[in-house]
Amino acid sequence: MQNLGYPFITLKKQILTPHVQPISELDIQAAKKLFDLNVWSYIAVAKAFIPLLVKSKGIIANQTSVAAVAAFPFEATYNASKAAIAMFSDIMRLELAPFDITVVDDREAYASRERFPSAKEVIADDFDKVMARLSPGESSYIVILTRGHRDDMRILRWAVQTPAKYIGMIGSKRKTIAIFRELTAEGIPAELFNRVHAPVGLDIGAVTPEEIAVAITAELIAHRRHAERELPHMSWFHRTRSNDEVEDAVDVSVDDDLGR
Repeated sequence: MQNLGYPFITLKKQILTPHVQPISELDIQAAKKLFDLNVWSYIAVAKAFIPLLVKSKGIIANQTSVAAVAAFPFEATYNASKAAIAMFSDIMRLELAPFDITVVDDREAYASRERFPSAKEVIADDFDKVMARLSPGESSYIVILTRGHRDDMRILRWAVQTPAKYIGMIGSKRKTIAIFRELTAEGIPAELFNRVHAPVGLDIGAVTPEEIAVAITAELIAHRRHAERELPHMSWFHRTRSNDEVEDAVDVSVDDDLGR
């Protein structure tokens, strides 16, 4: 199998002679044996690899057949077993979803379970208080999308000093350079910004909030899946830049530069 850069388990079995029997004459013991083969054996294999999948954020794929979704006379047991393992696979993919999302905003009207029903956690509190109790790990992804540029800089100052795997910040190239200059002037080492993607997202011409969300999510997935091909990152930090480019940026304070 091609090296995909992450653990990948495919559940595949070819049954050459499906269990053919009318429901009225169903042999329960034979049906149980078929489920042992087509369902429980798959789950046993997948379950053995779950610790590795969780640790490395791998994925499960079930290469099933049309029998999982179509009804064929006299093949009820076989079709039901295929449908069962297909459902197990779908649920395992949800349980091993790539990202457990935590939403943070300092406004209760915006950080609510109603607005983010699928998030693992929704926190409405002062950013400084939240940052003091959050502990991002080496597999964490941080995306900074606050309503204020000063808040963006405050959170970025904290984020680059965590072990987070990925840090993204929304905003223009001009804003990015201005914030970078101010934070490095404070003494934060420039190399800490190597994980920062700002402006965040892939350059796909996104305009609407929904399109921008797709562009950002696409970059998160590319980073997580170790995409090797060249992608149109918008990040100034991941393009060729020089000290001259930083020095040539508009020499104004962050407040003035960002209209604050």
